Amino acid sequence: MEEKRPEEKPQLLSLKDFIEIYQKLIAVAGVFVALALFWKNIRPEESTPYISYLCLLITLPILFEVNRGYNYEQSTWTLIAFMQIFDGIIFLTLYYVFVSYPNHLEKILRGIVLFALFIGLLNLMEKKLMGKLRKKDHEERIQRAEELRKKGLPLADREKEAELEFRASNIYLTFMEILGVLLVFCLTMLIVGLADPYFIATLDEIFDRTPQIDPPKI
Repeated sequence: MEEKRPEEKPQLLSLKDFIEIYQKLIAVAGVFVALALFWKNIRPEESTPYISYLCLLITLPILFEVNRGYNYEQSTWTLIAFMQIFDGIIFLTLYYVFVSYPNHLEKILRGIVLFALFIGLLNLMEKKLMGKLRKKDHEERIQRAEELRKKGLPLADREKEAELEFRASNIYLTFMEILGVLLVFCLTMLIVGLADPYFIATLDEIFDRTPQIDPPKI
């Protein structure tokens, strides 16, 4: 009868080992934080220079990448305590980006909304409009080839006719796709232009800012 061996406990990841694994990422994040403070201090005329905002914003994906390597069940108590504080740093960094850089955050949010709206309308145009046009064009070319076959045209003439129709279809579909992209862009700018006052008013309410009302130009 074989004796049962005691189950070996998995070796826990220590704080020292964790920092050695992710020391380069942590060091890079520290460099960008230092750059954010450097640009904020070197340009005192601007309370929140844009380059300072970007230097701080770029640390967020680095911090999230470090956080991905953490496993509570396989960590020592020192690493657990370290990561709890580290999560607080990520949260407070997000809070600082939202609160201390409202003007730059507004530009980023506008860009995200504009990009998301444009991509959404573009995909809708591709699936609905261009999909129907391509399907209709394909069916028409098949029907035309069947008509030519019934008329008894030689195979070489039918292939030549099909090639000409295929080229004409490509030109037509390319033109319609370019026209669709231009229409989507114009529609996106129109929607953003109409919704922009409400967007700014919402941000004014969130950041408790005094609404900026421009006098009418005569």
